[in-house]
Amino acid sequence: MVLTLEAGRAAAGREAWEEARKTLTEADGEEPLAPADLELLADAAWWTGNPDESVDALERAFNGYTGADMPIDAARVAVLLAYLATRRLAQSVANGWRARAVRLLEGQPESTAHASLKVMEVLEAITMR
Repeated sequence: MVLTLEAGRAAAGREAWEEARKTLTEADGEEPLAPADLELLADAAWWTGNPDESVDALERAFNGYTGADMPIDAARVAVLLAYLATRRLAQSVANGWRARAVRLLEGQPESTAHASLKVMEVLEAITMR
């Protein structure tokens, strides 16, 4: 598992997306990936033309961060999931993910997740005109 996981991480670092997807999927089959590694798997799936697999991995990462009481990381992933849902024209799904991000960020110190959420809100305001 460790060698496969390291190979997947290295492949993602080189942007060898198909190799990363294959090895991270294999590692995930041996033992469930940690949230950060699920994000790498999501990137690899996205860049190899597998958006549904990417969303699945991101949803698992969100659940992992939430379960580990890492609200800022969970919110960051929720914002990304909201963006991806908006791209699919699934606005109600996007609204749900955005609402989760807002709740998770309440009372948290300013972070890039806050900024990403604001950028998304501004872009939506511009496109609604």
